[in-house]
Amino acid sequence: MEETIIGYKKDGKIYDTQTAALEGIEGEPIYYDNSPEALEIIRHSTAHLMAQAIKELYPEAEFFVGPVIEDGFYYDFRTKEPLSDADLKKIEKKMKELIKKKYPIEKHAYTREEIDKKFGDDDLKQEVLKRIEDDRLTTYT
Repeated sequence: MEETIIGYKKDGKIYDTQTAALEGIEGEPIYYDNSPEALEIIRHSTAHLMAQAIKELYPEAEFFVGPVIEDGFYYDFRTKEPLSDADLKKIEKKMKELIKKKYPIEKHAYTREEIDKKFGDDDLKQEVLKRIEDDRLTTYT
């Protein structure tokens, strides 16, 4: 069975496959396994999956940050009502449904002006954007 490459590592930095292809980065392949590099990519993707599930269940949800941490990830977000344990089970179920649909993960690049328009009414995203100095910004869908 062929091993699945999920990213590349070059000069100590981890790149997803889309970024590596777009920027011509040739580094050490990162395979879908339990290595620290693979887990970082998997956790990052899982954070986005969870956000998608939450957004589908709670369309009014707003998201702040969702970083990978040493033993997993977290996502700061807000909804109109507090979430219960039952809500967490619904989110997990929705995540499993989304996985089965095998949607492609696509990276999109925007200028500062484009991203400001896209998230102009989202105060949490605006707060995140204030912290980013780059003029080229990316999102995943």
